[in-house]
Amino acid sequence: MEISKGITMLQLDFEGNIIHPVLIWDEEMVVLIDTGFPGQYDDLCIALEKIGVPISQLKAVILTHQDMDHIGCLPEILQECGSQVKIYAHELDKPYIEGQLPLLKDGHLEHPPMGKVDETVTDGQELPFCGGIRVIHTPGHTPGHVSLYLMDSKTLIAGDSM
Repeated sequence: MEISKGITMLQLDFEGNIIHPVLIWDEEMVVLIDTGFPGQYDDLCIALEKIGVPISQLKAVILTHQDMDHIGCLPEILQECGSQVKIYAHELDKPYIEGQLPLLKDGHLEHPPMGKVDETVTDGQELPFCGGIRVIHTPGHTPGHVSLYLMDSKTLIAGDSM
């Protein structure tokens, strides 16, 4: 569902659970916010193709937090896109995403998805992508949960915050 020009909320079905990664893009940058559950990589690629932005064009992935439905396709994205994509997450969730600590909600999994976080983000930081993205640290759901304010469109992507 297109939210605004260059902002699309994807709709991925995982065993009856609908999740909504968000794609933002402009002429210079393609950013995916969250990645879906493990096993949804093909569905993610199809959803991106439908809006005319193949996964190979990704330049950044911003993870709102460490839950499985937000980091699940990270390994496949890293494998497909390699060093052209940079991964962003809050420093408090980084060790979970990288596998140094067990995931808070899915720590029982033998092989959780994981991947390298290239850049950590902090509260109030402005990322220079797609007209500017302000990071808002919204802990509670996880220690490093962030929400993202897209400055040009005045859109808030709240992750799992309410």
